[in-house]
Amino acid sequence: MSSRLKGKVCVIAATGGSMGRASALVFAREGAKVVGCDLNVETAEATIELVHGAGGEMISMHPCHLTDPADCQSLVDLALGSFGRSDNRHAVRARLLGGAALGIEADDDVVAAVTQVLRLRVSLRPVAENCDGFAL
Repeated sequence: MSSRLKGKVCVIAATGGSMGRASALVFAREGAKVVGCDLNVETAEATIELVHGAGGEMISMHPCHLTDPADCQSLVDLALGSFGRSDNRHAVRARLLGGAALGIEADDDVVAAVTQVLRLRVSLRPVAENCDGFAL
């Protein structure tokens, strides 16, 4: 395990999916404490097991609906209550970025993805003001 992110706390959305899982594993491998979330309880728990099995530290909120402001706040509260801070957030937006690059118009899923990211950013803004190295 590397220590480039040692002592950092990273909130990662969609950790039950392939890209979110890979992100959680990489951040944990680099020494970050990971706070994950996903709608799918089974796949989110599988990611936690993988991270712990690799020697990393991870907690998760699941199910978590990032379209619900209350769930966004609960996720922030989980990060702050468990680790006292949040240094980074990572939301998987490949579908949105890929669609835009290919000239595909935004469908309901893309709009929902953008809404999730924006709500997470708004929920984390107070945290950002008190943490070094936090990017919105």
